[in-house]
Amino acid sequence: MTSNKNFCIIEQIINKQKAFYSFITNMLARAVYTDGSGGPLGAGAGIYFGNLAEDQSIPLGKNVTVFQAETYAIQQCVYTEINISNW
Repeated sequence: MTSNKNFCIIEQIINKQKAFYSFITNMLARAVYTDGSGGPLGAGAGIYFGNLAEDQSIPLGKNVTVFQAETYAIQQCVYTEINISNW
């Protein structure tokens, strides 16, 4: 019984991955670049959209790690992409 249950769970995961892949490949291809960085004066995030939207430079202050700045840049990029696409 456990083996069958595990198979069903794996099958569900594979189906979700296939649906996600299909969604991504059906979107218009867009190249955007994100970056997060930090130093003694603080951290920041940047996003380059090319001709899709206005580029963003976001100061994040001194109490933010580089990892947080990187992930924030990616998050803001996704939000902007969604707004551009009117989803």
